Amino acid sequence: QRIQQLAINQTKFNYILASADYEEALQIHCQQLLETCWALGYESLFFDGVFIGDSKGTHRSDAALRNQAYDTLIKIDGNTFSVTTPVDFKLKADTRGQGSLVFSYDNISIFQEDKKALLVFELITPQGSSTGLLSLRAIDLDTQIIAAQQLVKITNLAEVLGGEPQALIDGTPEQIELRDQANTLEILSNLAKPYTYEVTETSATKVAASLLTYTLLKNSTLLLTDSDFIFRAYGKSLDMPEAWVGQANAQLNLTAIDEPGSYQLSAQADGSERILESGTLTLR
Repeated sequence: QRIQQLAINQTKFNYILASADYEEALQIHCQQLLETCWALGYESLFFDGVFIGDSKGTHRSDAALRNQAYDTLIKIDGNTFSVTTPVDFKLKADTRGQGSLVFSYDNISIFQEDKKALLVFELITPQGSSTGLLSLRAIDLDTQIIAAQQLVKITNLAEVLGGEPQALIDGTPEQIELRDQANTLEILSNLAKPYTYEVTETSATKVAASLLTYTLLKNSTLLLTDSDFIFRAYGKSLDMPEAWVGQANAQLNLTAIDEPGSYQLSAQADGSERILESGTLTLR
C-alpha cells in the first residue's frame, strides 16, 4: 500500500494544460473564476485592468483588451453585482506590503466590511512565441494569498496582442510534470504552523513560475501569495520600492538545470540559510 501511495504521489502533479483561443478562454475561465470566488464567500471583486507580462516586465494592456475583459465579467456577474472597478486604485505610498490595508482607493469605506479580492488578468508571453498563457487569479486583499486561479494556454496570443504569428513559433509548454521524490511538498503542506510562500520569478522563469503556482494550487494546500505581482503591477506608486516586503514569509525558487525545460524547485524560509530541495519541474 505504501508503494502504491508513493506511485500516486509521484504522478498527481502531471497534467496537460488546457488550451483555447483567447475569446473562448476568456468566457469559460472567467465564469469558473467568478464561481469559485462566490463559493469562497467573496462579496466584492475588484477589476483593475489587463496586464501583460513579457521580457520587458509587467505593464497594462490597451483599452480594447481591458474593456473586453470587463464586459465579459459584468455579463457573467449579472445580478450578483460583485464585480466593481475601484477608482484611483493604488498602493499606499508608504506601505511595505505588510498588513491588510496596503491599497488605497475612492469610497474605501463602502467596502470596509466586505470580503474582498483583486481579480488579476495577466497575459504571459514567452519571447518569440505565437502562443502564451492567460492567468486569471483572485488575490485576497487582506492577506495577498491567491484564493483562486485559472490558467490556460492561448493559441492565438500573438494575434490578440497585434503581433505577426507567422514569424513566430509555439513556445508555450503544455505538458507539466512535477516530481517530488521525498514528498517534501506534502510535508510542507501539513506543518502545524504553515508558511506563506511566494513563488519567485525572473524574466527567464516567468512561464515556469506561473505553471508551478497553478500546479501547487490544484494539488496541494500550500498558501501562496501574489505579493510579487502586486509589486510589479503597482509598485510605481511607492515612495521606497526597495522597502517592499509583501506578506510571504518563505520562498519557492526555480533554478534551471541541464535538461531543457527542467527546473529544480527549492523552499527557503525568510531569515534562514537552509534550502530545502522540493522536487523537479519539467515542462514540454
